[in-house]
Amino acid sequence: PSADFFMVVVISSSAAAVSSRGMPKLAWIFAGMASVTMLVLTGSRGGFIGLLVGGIWGGFLCRRFLSMRIIGLTAAGLVAFAVIVVPILSLAGAGFGSTFIERVAGLSLSEGGSGRTDIWAAAIGRMMASSYALITGFGWRTWSTWFYLAAHNHYLWLWFELGVVGVICFLVIIWNCVSKCRMAALVGEGSDRQFLTACVLGLLMLSIAVFFTLMTRPWPYIWAF
Repeated sequence: PSADFFMVVVISSSAAAVSSRGMPKLAWIFAGMASVTMLVLTGSRGGFIGLLVGGIWGGFLCRRFLSMRIIGLTAAGLVAFAVIVVPILSLAGAGFGSTFIERVAGLSLSEGGSGRTDIWAAAIGRMMASSYALITGFGWRTWSTWFYLAAHNHYLWLWFELGVVGVICFLVIIWNCVSKCRMAALVGEGSDRQFLTACVLGLLMLSIAVFFTLMTRPWPYIWAF
């Protein structure tokens, strides 16, 4: 599973932990820590950026019904756990430390993006060569006929295959989900409000993260959530 999936699970687990008591609370905290561990293991810079930028964006939209104390404690706990986990995994996992540093702290734009900029430039160049494709795209499942490597950008993939209409439709779906959950959270109570807030945060984090990756299988789970 991709880092983006674990990112959404981290948020939902945190919401469940806040709304639970006793043993269920401990179980959800453990689930959140396990998800953070898996997120760290992916070494996904897109996931980390989505977690940060989407979290700030979602926190601003949901500021009316978010407790800054809970946010601070949750964020501090997750960061502290990640700081502890990374060195342990670096010692226990063969090559994990060097791989993590190489992926997260790449210096050049091309290396730091795992070649993404080269892929993006080639795709945009292909569309520019057939200017109509900038509007209409080349058609469903045509990316693989042009390129061997994945797009590593959900928006670019949609643009290449389905044109401007495809990108707009995706953005409308995401924003409708976010806005409806936010409106429902305004009148919701207790755990309902916390899960609706988690959905807003998770979807916004996801919408940022998929700028750097292309997901396939996790989508059904996300739509279900």
